[in-house]
Amino acid sequence: RIDAMIDPTVARWDVAPMPVIIGEAGGRFSALDGEAGADRGSGIATNGALHDELLTVMAGGPR
Repeated sequence: RIDAMIDPTVARWDVAPMPVIIGEAGGRFSALDGEAGADRGSGIATNGALHDELLTVMAGGPR
């Protein structure tokens, strides 16, 4: 079971359906800067509960 996926470099056509699919399943998808959408050049997908904490860790914040 996987609760998160991080990809620092993505092409928008590779992740275009992800925000909708993951959102419908109860998760969240954003870029590593936290901005929503599939056209930001990076991707982080989580179960939703972990998203904000994982964004903080990826930004070098407290763990």
